[in-house]
Amino acid sequence: MKISPGSHDVEQCTVCVQAKQHIEPFPKEAQREFTEIGEITFTDVWGPARTRGIHGERYFISFTD
Repeated sequence: MKISPGSHDVEQCTVCVQAKQHIEPFPKEAQREFTEIGEITFTDVWGPARTRGIHGERYFISFTD
């Protein structure tokens, strides 16, 4: 198939635009004080690991309160 330049319209891909968005860094100081357990929770998922765990695990998830 031969396609000449300018012979087709290229639409902007929504996912392509979203993937290039930048994430703002966490502020150095909290905007407000959290006093209750579970009031704010940070989570992260890591994986897949090259080496599986003893039960076949490949991912790690952490929660920080």
